[in-house]
Amino acid sequence: MKSILSFIRTTLTGGVLFLLPVILLIILIKKAFELIAPLAAPLVVFMPVNFLGFDGSRLAAILMLVILCFIGGLLFRSKRVQKWVVSLEDNVLSAVPGYFLLKNVAADVVGNPDEHNMKPILYQEEDTYSIGFLVEEMDGWSTVWLPETPKQDSGNAIIVPSEKVIHLNTNTFHLRRSLKVYGKGVIQQAAISRQ
Repeated sequence: MKSILSFIRTTLTGGVLFLLPVILLIILIKKAFELIAPLAAPLVVFMPVNFLGFDGSRLAAILMLVILCFIGGLLFRSKRVQKWVVSLEDNVLSAVPGYFLLKNVAADVVGNPDEHNMKPILYQEEDTYSIGFLVEEMDGWSTVWLPETPKQDSGNAIIVPSEKVIHLNTNTFHLRRSLKVYGKGVIQQAAISRQ
């Protein structure tokens, strides 16, 4: 009975920790949409009345949001803006559960080749391997995040010799999907990377 209650409690906790950043992202997009909609009102006269189920005001707001994201991407190329974003992440967003993992998955989905993204790895301990993410590497040592499965928002951060780290031929998004099904498919990813 205790194991069932423990399973329910940990599963619900994992669900909350997973859903919190997703809900936060949805709220932020909704708020951005609400802020942009009045600004997009003058563009409505140029938009079709109904296009794929969107009325002119919504279509204009979506278009403005895409344009603002593009401009934000251009600004992000600036070193000063990048420093500000890193400071914001370190001082504010790091308190949001799962933020960095969600950021890495989003970067992988859109194909962002950022060298700061966590990279999927296997950590070798004698005859066994643990599935994890390489956080950073320096002077022959590696910081590795070993997530719990199937939820990945908790686990252990360990520092190990770099020679015990095997890089997988996959990205964070695919490894997270494998972890949700208790590691299914990781052997194939590891075999591909060792050929």
